[in-house]
Formats: sequence, structure tokens, C-alpha cells
Amino acid sequence: MVRNGSRVPTISWCCSKLHKYAPMVLGAVLTVFILASAAGAAEHGRAGRPLCIVLASASSQTEQLQQILTSRYPASAVVSTASMCPDGTQLALSVGPAALRDMTQSAARYPAISLFVTREEYRKIVATHADISAIYAEVNPGVQLQLVKQLYQRPVRVAVMLSEETDDLRGLFTSAAALAGLTLQIIRAPPASDPGRAVATAGNFDALVLIPDPSVLSAVSFRTILEATYRRGEGVIGFSAGQVGAGTLAAPFASLSDILAQLDEMVSVYRTTGELPAPTYPRYWSVAINESVAHSLDLVVTEAARQMGSRPNGANEASPGLPSRASSDAPRSP
Repeated sequence: MVRNGSRVPTISWCCSKLHKYAPMVLGAVLTVFILASAAGAAEHGRAGRPLCIVLASASSQTEQLQQILTSRYPASAVVSTASMCPDGTQLALSVGPAALRDMTQSAARYPAISLFVTREEYRKIVATHADISAIYAEVNPGVQLQLVKQLYQRPVRVAVMLSEETDDLRGLFTSAAALAGLTLQIIRAPPASDPGRAVATAGNFDALVLIPDPSVLSAVSFRTILEATYRRGEGVIGFSAGQVGAGTLAAPFASLSDILAQLDEMVSVYRTTGELPAPTYPRYWSVAINESVAHSLDLVVTEAARQMGSRPNGANEASPGLPSRASSDAPRSP
């Protein structure tokens, strides 16, 4: 058909062309579909590798965490001991020190990521098991010194108590203090000593940094340390939000959502590469500040101090002077 000098396709002409080229078009569509399906199946195979969640102790907190983890990883098995992980388990998640200890003692061995254990607990329990990684419960101690710098806004003398078990952190604290422009004082905690007394007789400093060292810190010694530093007008930087509520000046901490965001990243790396990431401090964290304690120490808390942290969405990725990823100071075989 010709209209206005141009040929207009008729229905019969369109049908003839469709009949001619349909097999080629259909073949191309099917090829794309098959390739996409194969790629999707491969991706599903990687993403669907079975996970086993080991919760050694039952409590309201672990039950809540179980619900969160199973909603995040729907195909996961949840067990009370590693020996109950089903056949075909590719990766285990152990929650807490008891579950981590069970992982190391079980005859059934799986690559594992441990959650909610401190660096010191991990080192003592894991020993030479190279197939168990972790996200430590506490933030990198270097962050604590950066927090001191932000809170005091001037060069100050900061102290940290190290025991025989944690003396290997001396180098980390020395370099972090130099980076923050702080003067570092190491208080050596002799065995079976009274930490509060050791702090009271340690000389003058402006702030004391606490780390999770069971040979030094207990509920009793925490209170005596707070009393000793309060009388001397010294601030205490803890490692958990709970300690801030109990009377420390401030603390960096990783929330549950922070830990889970990093866990997703580590699981993804393992599923993609088959390689277990090294044990590490939390990548994401925030700070808690006790404004009343800050006021009693004549400190003006700035918004920059309140907003310190590293967020999963990439905003404020890291504080000035700190790497964007917190790196582990512990080797795979401590």
C-alpha cells in the first residue's frame, strides 16, 4: 500500500516478515534466557551455600539474635553445638565465647566466623585454629585515643593499663598515641594486683583508657578504677555503651546493626572467593558520651566528638587519622 508517496507496511507484509525472522529472534531470546538462567543458578549456588549458626547458651538475647540471623540467612540451621551442624555446611557462625569454644573442641570442623567475643577471648580460645575468624566485640583501641583527642581538644597525657596477656598491644597504643598527638603512659598491671590502687599510684594523667582484659577488669575493679580517677579529676574511656551509663566519660562501640552489616560483608567475601577474611575489629562504630561526666571534668563536648564513627552506609566512613577499614592486629594463629 502506498500513502503520500511512501509505502505503508500491510498486515500481510508484517506477518510474512515475522514468519521469516521469528525463528532467529526466538533463538536469540532463548539464548539470552539460558545464559541468564545459568548465571543466576551459579550465583544462587554461591549465595545458597548452607550456613550453620551455633548458639551454645539459650537466653532472651540469643533468641532475639537467632531471629535476626535466620531472617538474614533464611536457609541457616540453628544448633546448640557444632557437632549438630548438618552435612554440607559450608560456613558456621558462632555466637559468644561458649559457642566459639565448642567450635574449637568439635570433631566436626567448618570455616567459622565468631561474633560477640573480645580480642582477648578469641586469642585464648582459638589458639592455632586457622579456619576460625571473628569480628571482635570491642572497637580498635586506636579509636579510643582518637576519641580522647576529640574530647580534650588539646595535647594530654593518656594512660592505659596492660597486663601480661595484653602487653602485645603496647605497639598499637604507642603508634596510635603518636598519631593523635597524645603522650602515652603505660601502667603495668602486676598479677593479682588491685587495679584501682595501681591507677591511684600511677602518677598524673588526664585520661585512662580501658580495654577488655579479664585479668585486670571485673565488676569490682571497674568500680574502684572509676572512684580513683574521679577523685583525681581524670576521665575514663571505656569500650562499651554500658560502661558510659555506669560512669565512664565516653566509649566507642559497635552496635548490633554495625556488627551484622560487617558480617554480611564477610559472608559475601567467603561465598564469592572461598577465602575466610582475617579476624578484625568492628569496621562500623559510634560513640557514647556521658555529658554529665564531661561537665564535671570541664570538657566542652563538640558535635564533631558526638558524630565520630564509621557508618555502614558510607557516611562519615572514618574519623580523621584512622583507616577506613579497621585492621586486625592479631595474626590468624596468635
